[in-house]
Amino acid sequence: MVEKLKAPTGSLAFPKQTRPVRKRELVYRILDEECILYDDKGDKVYTLNATAAFVWKLCDGKHTVGRIIRKTAKAFGGADAAMVEQDVRELLGELNSLQLLTLQYPLKLK
Repeated sequence: MVEKLKAPTGSLAFPKQTRPVRKRELVYRILDEECILYDDKGDKVYTLNATAAFVWKLCDGKHTVGRIIRKTAKAFGGADAAMVEQDVRELLGELNSLQLLTLQYPLKLK
């Protein structure tokens, strides 16, 4: 089964210090600017557009949500910063709800 991720629909509130981490058991391939994710446990394939693929590559547990937002806004320079933040948060929330990544919350909020 192939699923396209839905367009962002609402805002998610998690701290900017949260670190998204891709699930290790997922197989993914970058094809041109898109990314194909294969979840063998659920036997599903997901496709990510260029922007989502850019964000996906940064979900390594080293980048915080805030840093991912800043890097995405910089990479796609013509985009409105508030819209980039909303879209990145919604994408991360959807990837998390599909169990394609986990969100590591900070131990202490600053």
